[in-house]
Amino acid sequence: MAQFASTASVEGIHIRANKRNSTGKGFQVRASTYSSDWLRKYRESNYALIDPVLAHARHGVGPREFKQLTFNKGWDDLTRRFLNDAKQVGLDAGVTVPLRAADIFGFVNLHFESDRSDNSQSFEKLLLFANNFCEALDRSFPEQNDYRAYELLTLRERQVLYWARTGKTSWEISIILGITERTVVAHISKSTVKLSCVNRAQMFGQIGAFIESDPVLDDFRIEL
Repeated sequence: MAQFASTASVEGIHIRANKRNSTGKGFQVRASTYSSDWLRKYRESNYALIDPVLAHARHGVGPREFKQLTFNKGWDDLTRRFLNDAKQVGLDAGVTVPLRAADIFGFVNLHFESDRSDNSQSFEKLLLFANNFCEALDRSFPEQNDYRAYELLTLRERQVLYWARTGKTSWEISIILGITERTVVAHISKSTVKLSCVNRAQMFGQIGAFIESDPVLDDFRIEL
């Protein structure tokens, strides 16, 4: 993270992202160096309702320094208490950048050791990081419609694809599963059609995450 701080050392990071798929369902990803005591106090005090940094994450675009978002003499008592509590735990200096994508909402907070902010070059690095993070989320969590297609596969087809993905040949898979090599080839071919894929590479890229976490394969899954 040092690459983001040319004039100040990064002391902490907090990432929060919500992703929705094509069905409208979603999940949340969080990573934080915040202490559990602060996170608990934040929830119990309902600080999310008045947090200026979170407000920028919801409505703003691009990186902003904390001092720009929290400089206001007209804050109410609750907001002033929040800002004072954040300062006491060292969360008053830094930069926040909203995460924006077609189906992703969230933000990244970087905290500095003192009230010195990054220059425009570091802001550009933050934006690049945010874009790369959103792309990584899209790659890591396939669409729900891909899973629905995977559910169409029979248990035997899933077993065949599991072993094929590990690099086993059709002949080796036939020995492992006690079926003919011709049947193995047929299962792979039929699976490719079910998943609307044009080749094995596309198929394994689409369902790899599902194979790794499929509980019906636990009985014979091995560590490679």
